[in-house]
Parts: sequence; C-alpha cells; structure tokens
Amino acid sequence: MSVRANTPATSLRSKVAASLAVTLIGPPLLIAAGIGVVAPRYATQAAQKIAARDARSAAVALQTKCEAVGEAATAAARQAASYAAPYGSIPPQAARAIAVHTSAGRPEAAVAVFAANGQLLQVAGAPAGLGPVRAGGNGASCSAGLPGRDLRVAGLSERRIVQAVVDGQVVLVGHVVLWVPLDDAALRGLRTGLGTGGDLSLLGGGDRLLATSATKADRAPLLDVVRAVGTADAVAGMSYAVRQPGPGVPFGVLATASVAGVGWWRLLALIGLGFGLLAMLPIRALAGRLSGPVAEELATTTDELQLSRAALAETFVSFGAALEHTHNLDKLLDTVTTACLHGTGAVAGMAILTDEATRSGSPDPQLLPARGRVALPVPTAHAALDALPDLAERYFRDLDAGSELEPQFRYLPGAGPVVAVPIHSGDQLIGMVALARGEGATGFDALALPLVRALVDHAGTAITNVRLHEEVRRLSVTDPLTGVGNVRHLTAMLSREVAGATRFDRPLTVLMLDLDHFKQVNDTLGHQFGDVVLREFAHRLMTCVREMDTVARYGGEEFAVVLPDTDSAGGCRVAERVIRVVREEPFWHGSLSQMVTVSIGVAAFPGHGRTPTEILHAADEALYAAKREGRDRWEVAGSAPSAAAVSQAG
Repeated sequence: MSVRANTPATSLRSKVAASLAVTLIGPPLLIAAGIGVVAPRYATQAAQKIAARDARSAAVALQTKCEAVGEAATAAARQAASYAAPYGSIPPQAARAIAVHTSAGRPEAAVAVFAANGQLLQVAGAPAGLGPVRAGGNGASCSAGLPGRDLRVAGLSERRIVQAVVDGQVVLVGHVVLWVPLDDAALRGLRTGLGTGGDLSLLGGGDRLLATSATKADRAPLLDVVRAVGTADAVAGMSYAVRQPGPGVPFGVLATASVAGVGWWRLLALIGLGFGLLAMLPIRALAGRLSGPVAEELATTTDELQLSRAALAETFVSFGAALEHTHNLDKLLDTVTTACLHGTGAVAGMAILTDEATRSGSPDPQLLPARGRVALPVPTAHAALDALPDLAERYFRDLDAGSELEPQFRYLPGAGPVVAVPIHSGDQLIGMVALARGEGATGFDALALPLVRALVDHAGTAITNVRLHEEVRRLSVTDPLTGVGNVRHLTAMLSREVAGATRFDRPLTVLMLDLDHFKQVNDTLGHQFGDVVLREFAHRLMTCVREMDTVARYGGEEFAVVLPDTDSAGGCRVAERVIRVVREEPFWHGSLSQMVTVSIGVAAFPGHGRTPTEILHAADEALYAAKREGRDRWEVAGSAPSAAAVSQAG
C-alpha cells in the first residue's frame, strides 16, 4: 500500500480551487438566490412605497380640495348674510343669485341655500347621483372627517350657518351647503393630475368600495385587494397602501401599484443556479494551472471589489434618500452631500448656494449660508469641515477674476486635498459642493469625480425645482397687489393661532381695518392711484406690527391683522399706532397726493369669540361700529360675538 504525501503544491491547488469555487461560483449562486428570493420581495416593497406615495399625494390633494370647498361655503354664507341683514331672512332672489354665482365658480359642486327652518330655497349645479340635499349637509363635513350618510356617491361636503344682525341681535337666517362628488370619473381625473401609475380608490365603513379609478376589467382584482387589506402585503400581483379617514379626507384612500417582473426574476434565478452548478466542473483543472501569487492577487482584487460595491451601495442609498426629499431643500442638500462623500472617499463636505439672481460670469456673487454640512466620524473630519468655507470664498473670487466654471483642486491645511464642484441649473450658477479628503490623505480619484459631477448636475435641477415649488407656494398665499397675505393665508394662520391660544391659554387679538371713503379716492383720482394707496397702506401697516404677526388683505380696501400673544389692550395700542401712521402723511403718486384715514375693529380671544369665524365676525362688527361713529377711529367688540361693539376710539 502506498501513501501519497500532501505536498505544498497539492495544498496550494486545494486552496486555489477553494478560492476559485468561492470567488467564481459563490457570487453567481448568491446572486441567483437573491434574484429568486430577494428580488420579488424588493419588487413588492418598491410597489408598496409607490402605493404609499400615491396614497399620500391623493390625501394631500383631497385635503386641498376640502379647504377650497370650505372657503367657498364660507364666502357664500357671508354673501347670504349681507343679503339677509335688511330683512331678517334670505330673499328667494338672493338665494338663487348666491347658488348660481357660487356654482359658476365651482362647476363641479352642488350648492344649496336653505332658510332657517330648513326649507330649501335654491339649489344649483346638483351632479347626478347626489340624492336629496338637506340643510344639515347630509351629516357630512370633510374638514371634520365626517363622510356623511345616505349618499350614493362619495364626496366632500361642508355646511355653513348664515347669521345676520337684525334689530341689534345676531339671528340664524339660513344655511349654505356645498357638495363635491368623488365618483369614478373624479378619481380618474385625480390620478391623471397626480401622474400616478396605479389606481386610486375611496373606502367607506367596513372597507366598502365607494369609488375607484380602475377600469371594469381591473375591478375584480381590486375587490380582492379591498378584502385583503391588513392581512397581506400584495394580492393578485398588486401592492397597496391605505390612508385612514381624518380631517380633510373623510374616506379611506386606497392606492394600488403593480408588482412587476416577479415571474422573470424567478426564471433568471433558476438560470443562474444552473450556471453556477455547471461552472463547478472545470474548477479542479483550472486550479492546477494557477500559482500562489495569482491566488493572492485574486484575493486582493476581490477585497477591492467588495469595498467598491459597498461604497456604490451607500451612494445609491443616499441618492434614493435625496429623491424622497425633493421638496425639502435642507434634506436634499444633506443627502446629496452625503452621496458625494461616499462616492469620492471624502471625510467632510458642504453645499453652498448663491443668491437666486446670481448667474455664471456675474460679478460679486452673493453666497448664502452653508447648508448640507456633513462630516464622517474620523479624527480629521471636523477640521476639514471648518476649512471648506475658505475654499468656497477662493473659488468664487477666482470666478470673478475670469476663471472657467470647472472643478478646482487645492490643498488646504487641516483639510488636505479639497475640490470645489460647481452646481448648475441650465446656464445659471446656483452654488457649489466642496469636499475634503482630510489631512495626510491622497488626492481625489479621477474615476469618482465624473460621477460626482453627474450627481451635482442632477442636484442643480432638483434645487431649482425646490425653489420654484417654494415660490409657487408663497405666491398661492400672497396678495399680488400689496405683497401681504391673502384670505387663504389669513384663514390658515388664524386657525393655527386660535388652536395654539386654546391649547396653551394664551391671548390673541384680531384687527379688521378698512380705508375710509376709498371709493371716492378711486372715482376722483383713478384706480391706478387707488392701487398705489393700497400698496403704501400695506407697507405702513407692516411697519406697525411684529414679525410674528400676520397681515392679510381681506378684500378690496379691507385688511386684517392677527396678533398672537396680545390681549385687547395691546391690540388697541397697535390700532392707535396704525391710525396715526396713516393719518400723519398723505399718499403720493407722482404729483398727486391725498390724505387717507382708516377705521379699525378690535376683537380678542376668548372674550369676543372662541373660533376663527366668531373672532372675525366680532372684529368686523366693531369695524362697522367705528364707521358709524365717524371713521378715523378704532372700536373694541363687545364681550360676546352677538353683542354690540364697545366704543373706545382713540
């Protein structure tokens, strides 16, 4: 019997064979297993994220529509109150005018006007399937999260009471009800407007399907999803997400998204497993041809590939996080800067934006404070981060001197190798990303920098979109003539301040202001002069209040001011200051001038009202009292919203 010695060559071949088996066969097998097991799960999770995003977007859109319904109902109720004041009831002609006018402004809605006893005076724009409209608003209130009863279709509804002052008393004279149906066609329009890929549905009590954007062919699997809500992640190849009913959205919002490619993923997994098993056959023969240095080099290369794969994975995770925050500039810059750090091996970085008016080649760019400051937990990171603002200043000085708009490399004490990468949006320079490797580190990898530049280019587009989004949001709550808030802004801020005052037992005062004889100014000096007066009055008004106060144009020449943490005495002092500032100096437009005065009504929480509507009504009553008492003065409301104003003119 012979014994074969275990020579070093044999041992080496065994090690090489094992290394090749692990290196060449292991990853395909793992990838195949990942494709077959992880990929379908990832596809399901991705579809769930899409459905959650769609449900969240639909809920926000419905909340916005609910606010619009409430504002329209409030405006109609105010108009009805003005008609009813001389009579103590709403005249039929006035009810018809109100319903027709409001319906013309919101053609998708039904508008109903009722008398105080619940008698229907007028209805306009009633959509099909609405059923009988009752003075109680069918029990529905989208802002309170109540879906209503006995309705054949889902919808958003609001009811407003109409009160008028008769013989010095505030009495109930009627109701106004607005109803916007949310049927299948409305949901299809909502889905198109939001650009969602799946379907949107509304659920009633017990997960009952009220309306859906799905076609008839897709309704059967959709009903399976509705029945399986809360019990499975995906049904019939679809993932879903549900937003529960709440204020602004009185129905459950169900969004579905298709889980794509599961069958193909599993087929690729089987192919990958077969390939991995077949690849094991030539391993032994190949191992005999390799030497120890080759095995060592292969191991080193494998380690480097693993590190590169990990860095690339972290970069993609950061970039995905950036996409989640496309409307939050600070979080967007944080995640973009973090992705740049992982992609270049830097230890510190920051994003610095320029003023929006700065363009490439323009002199003296205005730098905004550094944002997106990120430092890794290494000893040299914070020293490198502190040195980056100096790099930004040098970079923009070089641009002023005529340097090309390209990345610049430097070496800074405390920061080591640094690079400044410009952020573009079209032909506009909007900022830069500064990165540092740390003291004693090697220079930046030439292969990683193009990836960073590509990421920064995309970030420039995203930053511009965020700024445009913020500007559109600002314009939506701003009066275009005067630059102060509009009625929507006033309603939102007053509701927030009343909630805070109620919760923390803080004072709150509201001023209603109206320019005296403003119609005569327009008729005598022209509407252009009147616009100048309104703008200048808004400017003077802003000089009389604090930064925390809210100033809004209520309509025409009427303005409102919300004064948080201010009692009625403080509100009177502000009113006196406004009257004095307006009265002391004439209003000029070219060579024309005109003295203008203002009348002010003052109402405070909770003495004059506990809701936004009650406080505004009390301030409005005090304003009209100031008008009756001779104008150019202020009046304080009575102790309750139904009481007459108390004269405390300044």
